[in-house]
Amino acid sequence: MSDLDKTFAKAAEIAQKLPENLQEAAFSRALDELLEESAQRSGAKNRRSSQRGTKPKPESQKAEAESENLLGTINKTEYPDIGATARVADRALKVLQLANEDHGTDGLTARQISEILTQKFRLPVTPNAVLMALQRESQTVDVRPGPNQKKIFHIMAPGDEYLKNLRSGETETRTCHKSKTAKKKAKKKPTVREKAASKKQASKKATQRKSTTLGPKAAVGKLIETGFFDNPRQISEIQEELKHNKGLTFRVEKLSTPLLRYVRDETLSRSRNDSGQYEYSKA
Repeated sequence: MSDLDKTFAKAAEIAQKLPENLQEAAFSRALDELLEESAQRSGAKNRRSSQRGTKPKPESQKAEAESENLLGTINKTEYPDIGATARVADRALKVLQLANEDHGTDGLTARQISEILTQKFRLPVTPNAVLMALQRESQTVDVRPGPNQKKIFHIMAPGDEYLKNLRSGETETRTCHKSKTAKKKAKKKPTVREKAASKKQASKKATQRKSTTLGPKAAVGKLIETGFFDNPRQISEIQEELKHNKGLTFRVEKLSTPLLRYVRDETLSRSRNDSGQYEYSKA
């Protein structure tokens, strides 16, 4: 098992100790903390390497100059949504996009992205955390070799589309919230009897939803029973099957924990395909 797999497994294990409604937030928080610890452990090694006094190659000097130029020319007031989401990958994608579209720089290293987020937008993040976050974004980011064997990350069309949808979702959420607030202000104050009747009806609906809605683990269990995993399935396929054929919508983070449990109790097995993605099948 790779270090990244171990980190995911440990984060999932920590999240499982909390109530289900807190597990998703706990998973993300634990993952960020573990990635930060990993970055700190490698920090000493990076500092020793940087103190050897070797002369930087011309390519390295050019990359440093580009990074300094970006830091000087980016106007942070033009990008107020950089920190709108907590995901390191989202923030890094937004930096790659603004560098490419507004400053003509197609591709940045993890260190350059880290410097822009930390120094320009006051969103502290280590180069190691950026590196690990973008390495998981195989559908939205292209990785190419750069000078001194450094990895250069380039945002692809699916990455631009992802950010477009992300921003659209944030706008819709804010608009919806404002609309609901305005409606509440316009409504008359309900009577005591109306409040009691509304509370009773809401409690009844909540009970009905609780009895009929499946959680992530139960939903995956149903797929196992129906033979869905007789053929290898990626987590995105599992998510789509539940959404379109079962009417159940779960985030990837919600599905990763029960899938890991089924792998551990040998109900399912998993392996990487040619694209490096995990596929789950019946054990």
